[in-house]
Amino acid sequence: MKKFILGFLALFLFITSSAANQIKPYEIVHQKNTSFANRLRAQIFIVSPDAQTLEQRVDTAKIAATDYSLKTNAKVVSVFLVPFKQAAGTGYNYAIANYWSDGCGNSGTQCNNKQWEVNATDQQLTDLELKIAYEYYANLNKFLDKYGLPDEQKLTSYVAKKLKIKTKDANPTMLFLESIE
Repeated sequence: MKKFILGFLALFLFITSSAANQIKPYEIVHQKNTSFANRLRAQIFIVSPDAQTLEQRVDTAKIAATDYSLKTNAKVVSVFLVPFKQAAGTGYNYAIANYWSDGCGNSGTQCNNKQWEVNATDQQLTDLELKIAYEYYANLNKFLDKYGLPDEQKLTSYVAKKLKIKTKDANPTMLFLESIE
């Protein structure tokens, strides 16, 4: 009960701070239980079209982590803010927030009171860049070789044909995340 109250207090303080103005609505599009050794852990993938700035992406990912932790009692929550649902699990992220509600790391034995590890980008993708990335990741599984790896040539040719662009322009724009905390 004490940890719940502390978690609720931390959430309340975060929401009432000036940073709360940067929180945008989000939707969980995929979740995965990654618990082990009696330690509740989860990965969640969220979309938040209104989170455009670095601060909005960071604050939205952080509130998603604390919300999920309070709702599920997970001690470890990793949030991946993706541009669209089809990017979940691909590594194409606007932000990644790792939250340890008890400050004891992934294992539960590294108690150093560190609660956050956050990486994010303020990169803005054009409509065309978003369409390219969407088509690329939405169709990725259709173009796997015999080893389960993407056949880049076939995939980019497909994206180029569908969007009527040159094949050399049919790869998703790289997103570069910076360490925030």
